[in-house]
Amino acid sequence: MKELIKDTGIYITYPKSTEEKSIYKAKDYKTKVNNQCTKIGIVETNFASREKCYVDNFGDIVFQQIAIVDKVYLKEIEKRILTEIKKEFKTVGWSREWFHTTNRERLIDIVRRVLAQNNIPCEIIF
Repeated sequence: MKELIKDTGIYITYPKSTEEKSIYKAKDYKTKVNNQCTKIGIVETNFASREKCYVDNFGDIVFQQIAIVDKVYLKEIEKRILTEIKKEFKTVGWSREWFHTTNRERLIDIVRRVLAQNNIPCEIIF
């Protein structure tokens, strides 16, 4: 695992494997994803612990910090980001944060745009 900033913010992640796995292994959720799916999420504790959760669940993953955002803004900006992403991409199963797409650059562009349009103080990482 690479060194991650221990802050709150927004990230994307996706498994590297073509094998479909439950989005939450501990409860074997029926919604399954693989390397053709991407998740946009928020971190309310720190990036390192969040990444560890995905490694534990999926094994080999890509976890990319997008922006450091103060915790007070996260819930509201997450809703706005997900609303914008859903205009272009379909969600996977019952998940509201996993999307059927490998166009990760587009997802990151949407996140950056929504942060800027809403004047959210942040530090863009990627």
